[in-house]
Amino acid sequence: MSSTITFRPSGHQFVVEPGETILSGALRAGLSPRYNCDNGSCGECRARVLSGEPGPVDFHDYVLSEADKLAGVTLLCRAHAAGDLELQTDEASHASDIPVQRISAKITRLERLNDRARILHVRAPRSQVFRFLAGQHVHLQLGDLPPRELPVASCPCNGLQLQFHLLQDPQDPFMRHVFETARPGDAVQLQGPVGGVILDEDVKSPITFIAWESGFAPINSLIEHAIALELANPMTLYWAAADDEGLYLERYCRSWADALDNFRFVSLVDGKDGSGADPVALLRGPMAREQGLVGSETYAALPAANAPELRKMLESAGMSPESVHIDPL
Repeated sequence: MSSTITFRPSGHQFVVEPGETILSGALRAGLSPRYNCDNGSCGECRARVLSGEPGPVDFHDYVLSEADKLAGVTLLCRAHAAGDLELQTDEASHASDIPVQRISAKITRLERLNDRARILHVRAPRSQVFRFLAGQHVHLQLGDLPPRELPVASCPCNGLQLQFHLLQDPQDPFMRHVFETARPGDAVQLQGPVGGVILDEDVKSPITFIAWESGFAPINSLIEHAIALELANPMTLYWAAADDEGLYLERYCRSWADALDNFRFVSLVDGKDGSGADPVALLRGPMAREQGLVGSETYAALPAANAPELRKMLESAGMSPESVHIDPL
């Protein structure tokens, strides 16, 4: 039977299934407990059992002290539940709660979506998974090229497999390397997480997401996180691009709209030749016709040059400055 786990002091609750570790269940539910290796070797995920009956504990190399054992300490990444449990553990809720990590990883896949778009799949070692919050960025270095700060596109529920969305730019040496030279197995250096816009999980108002082209990457992470948390807030995604290839995961977004009663997707394409497209001008008309934008919490990711104009447009529409969160890429 499944078991209900309660974390203290946060009060967060989630369900673990038979055979699932407590850490796996917590990450699947969108929570961010402290951990590092996910294989029982580092001890970072130590938690104290406050009440309930723990289940079996998988083998682990980390040695718990006698004091830890007497205090009821266990490892979330190795522990299972035999029934409902209450545990005391540290959780990350702000960017400052996660230390900077430096990890040597590898490219596992270069997924072609269309002529312009690729998803770069990177795997961290099991001995040191990469912790981040939805919406955060990473400094990523390939070969001898200078590090590039990129938003993580994937859900924080899997710190072993990271995804980055890239659009082709022949004038950019980093993008040329990814599109023309990089291969699975190539080494990647990761440092972070840094910056980004973090989802306010306690907000009860509708949520509006806005993305321009590859600005969808951090928005994707935020939306997947919101879905994992099972937020009931009405959510609307506006994804705008210079051409159809800029909406490289449009079908994926439409699948959210089909599956979720509280999710709506609006796609916008410039409709011209794509050169010199103005993201804010493209958004202004459709958003002005919408009802319910005032009072919503808004998360946007678009080029830094367009961020001030978007903020001005949203605040002119009646949104409070505190409810507008823009990631200037």
